[in-house]
Amino acid sequence: MIPKAPTTAQVVALIEAAFTQNPDWGTIVLLLSVTGARRSEITRSQLKHVDFDRNLIFLDRTKVKGTARWLALDPATMALLEALRDRIAERRGALGLGPTGEEYLYSYKADHAKPGSAGYLSKRFKDMGKSIGIDTHPHALRHYAATELIVGGIGIVDVAHRLGHKSPSTTTDIYAAWRPEIDQRAAALLAGSLTLPADLLPAPTVRDRSAEQTRRTSPEVEQRICDLRQRTGWGPKLIRDHLAAEHIAIDKSTVWKVLRRHELNTSSPTSEKS
Repeated sequence: MIPKAPTTAQVVALIEAAFTQNPDWGTIVLLLSVTGARRSEITRSQLKHVDFDRNLIFLDRTKVKGTARWLALDPATMALLEALRDRIAERRGALGLGPTGEEYLYSYKADHAKPGSAGYLSKRFKDMGKSIGIDTHPHALRHYAATELIVGGIGIVDVAHRLGHKSPSTTTDIYAAWRPEIDQRAAALLAGSLTLPADLLPAPTVRDRSAEQTRRTSPEVEQRICDLRQRTGWGPKLIRDHLAAEHIAIDKSTVWKVLRRHELNTSSPTSEKS
């Protein structure tokens, strides 16, 4: 399933809206954005999990066994975490308490001794998004981080580590869909190393596309269909059902036509009968 990620402009707007509410909330929303962490991993994070000397944060496993990990953080995020640490110390000091390292980064308690609710975090985030015209949820920031890393050229193994996927194949199945901009860059890279004599190149022409199919499947969906076929061996029915789960409505017959167009409609040992 390829989740829909928010745009960079939307993420920036969400972070700005969060800081407008208060700096604690803004820091949490930024942390979700730059780590790609699950909300449960952030809500369970304590001051002792932040290495202020090495610019790292430790995310303990909350969902999948074996996915606890250290993640690098940028200087700006670290500065915000340092400011949060100072505010927590001030609040505890006002209560006559000293720092212990057990304080939660996300908390509604003055002493930060208990974590805030992950459920309320989701509600607050959704309400905040709605207030600025963005229909979203906290997990969308995880999708954003994943797709930005992949498009930016970060290897799947490294993306899987940052997201806390136990296997890179999980990352590949969920996020590594073909991106048109990457393929265009690939075409330019390969062609850029070749210089063809001008007399070999045909004169540019304007093609009349008026008779072409008006509702042809988009290139992105076509490539997604081909990717699923090649990776899983699924037939049109399973591919159609899988795409439906991704909120992509398409007929089984259309899937078959795409496979035929790309010469992928031959039988496969792992494909279903459809």
